[in-house]
Amino acid sequence: MGTKTSKRINDEDSINTRRNSSFFSSQTVRRSYADWICHSPLISSDIDRLTNEEINHFRKHQQITKNFPNSQTKHQNSPSKNLLRIEQLVESPSNKENSLSTIDFNQLNSLGNFRITLIDQSDLQNAHEIGKGNFGTVYHALYKNKRAVALKTLHSSSQENYSNENLLKLLFEAHIMTQLEHENLLNILGVTFYGENQQLSLVTDYMKNGSLLTYLRKHRNHFYKSSRKEINQKLDHFSQQIFQAMLYLEQRKIIHRDLAARNCLIDHEDHLKVADFGLTKLTDCGLYKGNAKTIFAIRWSSPEVILNMKYSSRSDVWSFGITLWEIYSLGERPFGYFNNQTVKNLLKTSSSNFSQYFPQSQQFGSNEVYTHLILPCLTYNVTLRPSFKDLNERISKILNENK
Repeated sequence: MGTKTSKRINDEDSINTRRNSSFFSSQTVRRSYADWICHSPLISSDIDRLTNEEINHFRKHQQITKNFPNSQTKHQNSPSKNLLRIEQLVESPSNKENSLSTIDFNQLNSLGNFRITLIDQSDLQNAHEIGKGNFGTVYHALYKNKRAVALKTLHSSSQENYSNENLLKLLFEAHIMTQLEHENLLNILGVTFYGENQQLSLVTDYMKNGSLLTYLRKHRNHFYKSSRKEINQKLDHFSQQIFQAMLYLEQRKIIHRDLAARNCLIDHEDHLKVADFGLTKLTDCGLYKGNAKTIFAIRWSSPEVILNMKYSSRSDVWSFGITLWEIYSLGERPFGYFNNQTVKNLLKTSSSNFSQYFPQSQQFGSNEVYTHLILPCLTYNVTLRPSFKDLNERISKILNENK
């Protein structure tokens, strides 16, 4: 790749050359990332510009295999894993009429060191569908015939028309996911291009038992028939793993913004990983102010988010409290069957006694978990609500006492 001494691209001819080059379909990428809003974190930084050497490197990898997972092409000039640069993701290959003709290449230059791993489709074997939803399809596959992975491919259609600026932000989100290294955070291997439409797809570790929410509801009857102490230990272990992941994020001034049992995944050995970083923000000061278009889940959102779109690690603490309640209630719905507008109205008044909407489980979880963990996380006043750091000693003591 280029070095600091490499010649920088700053003349109009170079830009026009790049504009006319044949790369991946920007329309495909735009659609994919528009739907992919729920799967990654945001970072903004000032990075070196692209170099001629790097642009030449891009062109070596413009041929991408098609018809995954049923076939592989003989044309495999690129390594099985490459560093995918931002320019590859915004230029059009075959549908030049759909290219981002208005793309600001100065913006691209400012993202010069952006890299995300490109996984060659030929390295993903035995893919088969394991789930389908409103946004796309999930496949199970083997990476290089060894590692079980999940391939999340999004539908080609999109209801939203995201700007170039949003596309660049979303590219940053995918990139920062690869920088998070913690045993309780879902590992993002990289991206690949899927099918005839070459849709951008996310490749992650495969978590056999699915979401924590599904796991709790699926095993609810079994838990009721099992030893209370044994199940409490299991639930405490889930809680501890989520806490460690969130403490890690807080220490790095990263706000998840969408913590919930549905966004935690379980493997075959009950090892938990927090996932779905689509709304995550990496900040300079630990604070983030949303706008009218900001997406949030009302039942897991703190009052300051509902009222003022103000996010911090302490708004994540509120969501953590709701998630703990989900765990010990074995997947009950927060706020019961109140509709979202009613929940929103409740969260707008400090006079609400939230404990009445989150009753203590009669079956699982100790009184200490409820009184000294869940309820403090649901403190209405954000300045009085504990941080994850504040909870560290307390949660270790309480959960370890239950062993």
